[in-house]
Amino acid sequence: MYVNTDIPFDEGTYLNAQLDLGGSGRPLWVQGRVVRSSGEGVAMEFSHAEMEGLSRALTIS
Repeated sequence: MYVNTDIPFDEGTYLNAQLDLGGSGRPLWVQGRVVRSSGEGVAMEFSHAEMEGLSRALTIS
């Protein structure tokens, strides 16, 4: 999942993150690794995520 952030995390960095899903209610807690990083954000590969929140995130467009 691509996540917009102002913090330039290095590829390979492991993160615990609280993601704001923009109006969906409560935040999504995830744990994972940065697989790509750019000036605008990072692509994360999740190792753990709250499944109900992840399902909610994947249906928001």
